[in-house]
Amino acid sequence: MAGKVKQLPNRLPLLTLVFVIVGIQSSNAQLVHFSEEAFDKATFSQLPLLQARQVCLESLNEQLVRIAEVTSLTEHQREKLRTAGEVDIHRYFGDYKTFKSGIPFGNIARDQWQQLSVESRARAKPFSRQFLAGLHRDDSIFMRLLKRIATHEQLIAVSEAEKKAESIEYAEQIDAAMLVVGRSVPLTDEQRKAIKELLMTKTTPPSLFGNSLMPLYFVLARMGQVEEELRDLFDANDWPAVKKLVEAGKTATE
Repeated sequence: MAGKVKQLPNRLPLLTLVFVIVGIQSSNAQLVHFSEEAFDKATFSQLPLLQARQVCLESLNEQLVRIAEVTSLTEHQREKLRTAGEVDIHRYFGDYKTFKSGIPFGNIARDQWQQLSVESRARAKPFSRQFLAGLHRDDSIFMRLLKRIATHEQLIAVSEAEKKAESIEYAEQIDAAMLVVGRSVPLTDEQRKAIKELLMTKTTPPSLFGNSLMPLYFVLARMGQVEEELRDLFDANDWPAVKKLVEAGKTATE
C-alpha cells in the first residue's frame, strides 16, 4: 500500500519473539507464564491477533480496488470475490485457533517451557509464512474464483497491478530503512540512492503486511542478499555497523 514513510525509532529495537513473560516461585517448582498474546505477536510480525486479522481485511480491500481499476468485472462479480476473500481469512484464522488449542498456555514448569516454546513456535511457522505472503494467493478460494471469472488479459493486468503496488511499497520501505541505517552509519545522498537502486534492481519486494517493524527487518535482510555489492558502498570503519543491522534483519526474518 502506497503512503507516507512511517516514522521509525531512533534505534533498531530487538524483535521480541519471547513468549515467557514472568517467573513465578511456587512451593514445588518455579513456574513460567507462557503467554498466548506474546505467541500471537510472534506469529503475526509483532501484531496482536485482532490487528493481524484487520490487516488481512485491509489487504483484501486494496486488492479489490486494484482489480476494479484494471478489469471490467461487474459489481456483483467483485462482491463474490470479496466474499471469497473473507472466507479465506475466516478459514485461516479458524485453522490458527484450532492449532493453538493444542498448546498449553499459562503457568508451566520452567524445565518444560523452553522445549514447549521452541516446538510450538516451529509449528507456527507455516502460519507466519502464509500471513507474510498474503492469504489470497494461487491456492486461495479468492484466486480460484478470479481465474474463473476474469479473462486471460484481465489476469495479466491484475498481476501487473499487484507487482506495481509491491514495487511502490518496497521503495517506501527502503527509504524508511535507510533512516535507521543512517542513525548507525552516516549516509550521503549518493549512498542512499545507490543502496535503493541496488535493492530495487537486484532483489524482489517481500510481501508484507501492516505497520509492524517487520518491513524494516525484511529490507535489512534483503540487503544481505546483495552483501558483496553493498559492502563496496561503505568504508572499512562503517561496514561492521551495517553488517550488524543486516544480521539483525536476517535473524528476525528466518
